[in-house]
Amino acid sequence: MKAPTEEEFELFTLLLDEVVVPDATFQWIAESRNCDLEVMKAIVARTLLLDQVIRDIVSMLQSINCTSISVNSLAQRFRHMERAPSVYEQYYIFKLLGGDSCVIF
Repeated sequence: MKAPTEEEFELFTLLLDEVVVPDATFQWIAESRNCDLEVMKAIVARTLLLDQVIRDIVSMLQSINCTSISVNSLAQRFRHMERAPSVYEQYYIFKLLGGDSCVIF
């Protein structure tokens, strides 16, 4: 496995914006003897970005002074997503809740 060229790495990061790497795949890449550090950093950064998005949404929902059942239910669903055991499951739940195209208010 060779290190990706600059163009390949840019394409990889664009693709990574559209998908999430399942935990088993991430572990396989991490344990590979020829693992490329830049690829690993991109995967980790994407995982951390999703975690931050989840935390930001939960914080925003908690800051709303509203007793609406739908708002409270949505906050609860995002808290559940935050505790999901894998980034793959987090991403799946995130997409079920509307993902990037979801307009909450």
